[in-house]
Amino acid sequence: MKRRHWRRALIPWGLLLALAAPVQADDDLEHLARELMTLRDRVEGLQDRLDALETERKSRLSALAQQRAEAEANLRRARLQAEELEQNLTALRRQIERDRAEDRTLAPAVKEALARQRARVRAGLPFKVKQRLGVLDEIESNLDAGAITSAQAAARLWAFIEDEARLARESGLYREPVTVAGGEVLADVARLGLVALYYRTPEGELGHLVRDGDAWRTRPLTDDGDREQVAELFSALEKRVRTGFFTLPNALEVTR
Repeated sequence: MKRRHWRRALIPWGLLLALAAPVQADDDLEHLARELMTLRDRVEGLQDRLDALETERKSRLSALAQQRAEAEANLRRARLQAEELEQNLTALRRQIERDRAEDRTLAPAVKEALARQRARVRAGLPFKVKQRLGVLDEIESNLDAGAITSAQAAARLWAFIEDEARLARESGLYREPVTVAGGEVLADVARLGLVALYYRTPEGELGHLVRDGDAWRTRPLTDDGDREQVAELFSALEKRVRTGFFTLPNALEVTR
């Protein structure tokens, strides 16, 4: 009796185990599926990252290739420029040698012309003599120091001569120091080209320059008619009248 009861008790337990087995298997499969999905997501993420890195690598390689091409092109241009500069330098050296040869030939002529202009300024009407001689001295000193070539000195001398020609054509009113009665005063000066120069002192004294041998001296005007004529000249110049007919005392007389 007891043995039969035990056998009957085993049957329900066996049924329970048989029923529980499929449930456990389903849980395992679901867990495995979730892990597979997780792994698949990780793989896809890694693949996306790998693709991005590959794209970045290709982009960097392309940029490097472009930079290399630009560097090579710049190098070629630099070499061409260096060759061109070398050619220009060679041509410049040859030109310098030719200029030096010409300079040695031209320099004496320029110095002779400077000396003639200097003598002319000293012998001419004493108007801004110091400044005008200073221009000539500067040209010659720069030529002697090698700061300018003979051709450049000749060009500057030509400009000076043109300025002198302009002074000879024009008249004007200036404030210049003049020596009157042994003393120097700042007076109004009426310059008529490079021919005549009349002055008016702050005290109203009128006069003009006359040549005294190789020099010049001031001579006051005492004649009322002469004074009136010079006064009219100053009045016209103060009104900026540069042309017209004026009767003036003789400024070309020479005293001995």
